[in-house]
Amino acid sequence: MPVVAMFVAMLLAQEPLAAPSPQPSPLKQIIEVKSRPLCATLGKNVQIALVGLMKNDDVIESGRREFAKMAWDQAQGSAALGVDRLALKNVASAMVHNLYAIDQVLDDPARFPKNPSTSDERAADRMKAALQAVEDRQKAELNLIDGTVETDELSEMRHDYAGFNPTVNKPNQSSVPAASPAAITDAGVAAVPKAAATIAPLTSGGANGNLNGDPGVSGTSPAAAFMRELENGQTSGVQLESEASAIIVPIAQECRSAPPESPSP
Repeated sequence: MPVVAMFVAMLLAQEPLAAPSPQPSPLKQIIEVKSRPLCATLGKNVQIALVGLMKNDDVIESGRREFAKMAWDQAQGSAALGVDRLALKNVASAMVHNLYAIDQVLDDPARFPKNPSTSDERAADRMKAALQAVEDRQKAELNLIDGTVETDELSEMRHDYAGFNPTVNKPNQSSVPAASPAAITDAGVAAVPKAAATIAPLTSGGANGNLNGDPGVSGTSPAAAFMRELENGQTSGVQLESEASAIIVPIAQECRSAPPESPSP
């Protein structure tokens, strides 16, 4: 389980961070209870960011498994590559949604002042910086997933529509069809027949999409390289999450143990 998952579980298991409502008084006096702003930031903005980062950990793992499947499909020349790309597009879309929500809560100037001046504001700024480091790592993994899909789709378009594609033709070349042959019987006479597709043999590989042990043919495919790059990002992400945990958990413990502020009259 990622480190983020462990300490967000701790936060979610806490009692509400805001001070409890006072008991009704005989005089029906209205009392306003002021909670510590840092604890409010922790209980709202930070928790939302943590949940989003947790979800992205799961989504990225789904992307890694999809790359493993794509590696096998590339090795076998499978027609399922289109389905693999669609699955990766869904992964990228989910990450974009989650990252947007994370940015919304971390970019709140009321919770995270641009120029922190108090100890609590500096503590909030440290939490934000730690969370943004994890988020930046996830954005790099998003770029890898989305860039792979976009590149594959562009490559497919170039092959499917090579004769009329401005990305294939010279910029000043008009995208017009070639002249018709003199007679229908002349069409394709001089063409060189394409070689038959070579089906890559099934080779051994690790379980659960792990191609590192004995990668075989599938381990040399482009998707396998992307899978390993994503795994490297996951490893870096765990380290960043551990560093964020070291900053956030003590603040969470402090907020839980601190008594509520005295009510104002």
